[in-house]
Amino acid sequence: LHQYPDDEGFVIIEDDAILKSPKIFAEEVCNVHRWRMIFYSLFRSPLQLKRAWGRSPSCIYRHGTVAFYIRRPMMEKIVKERRRSLF
Repeated sequence: LHQYPDDEGFVIIEDDAILKSPKIFAEEVCNVHRWRMIFYSLFRSPLQLKRAWGRSPSCIYRHGTVAFYIRRPMMEKIVKERRRSLF
């Protein structure tokens, strides 16, 4: 957060994520940022695929969250949370 003080949001991507389409991934991130969403998972479950923009998943991964977008206020809350060490 200190390294990017002017950024409003961040995309966190697991190091073993495989992008099917970098163009669609970039478009989706831009839309999420434009819609001012606080948190958005860029991995689509089968249920999300039925509801989503009719596109294939931006990322492929067998389990868990591949990539997500998080706005600065939410990230700051997580970083400042004292109970993180309990998990």
